[in-house]
Amino acid sequence: MHVNHRLLALSFAVAAVVALAPAALHAAGVPNPTTVISAAEVGKTLGGTFKQDSPEEGVLFFNEEGGASRVVEVDLWAANGKTVDALRQQAEQDGEKIEDAPAGLGDAAMYRPQHFGVTVQKTDKAGTVLWLTISVQNVPAAAETKKQALALAKLIAPRL
Repeated sequence: MHVNHRLLALSFAVAAVVALAPAALHAAGVPNPTTVISAAEVGKTLGGTFKQDSPEEGVLFFNEEGGASRVVEVDLWAANGKTVDALRQQAEQDGEKIEDAPAGLGDAAMYRPQHFGVTVQKTDKAGTVLWLTISVQNVPAAAETKKQALALAKLIAPRL
């Protein structure tokens, strides 16, 4: 059997890049979301019992055990030059309804009913501009969805 060693080496290199891509995308200095919120805190804030899952760096899911089967997603990334204001403008041009988030969450914030969540832009103490996105799904009423997402944002944003 003939083995093409160059092709084999290239295949391993591509596999390594794909495997390491999520870690590379999560910039140095950006806190891991597991350090700013726990399943117990989600449960205390929203009521209920939640189990934590982290499918990739920078992303946390909290799945409610029993109850309404709510799912909370917390994403935390470096903004990399993007702004919440620019995202809001683009989303509104695309026809998405955007609502204001309360002042004081960060440098800028918005609530996106279509995405069941709030996006916060905040500059941390080291000067890194971060994006925090929190969504809450499987909540029967839109107003309650917004209330829960904002409650978590008010808890997490000051920790950044």
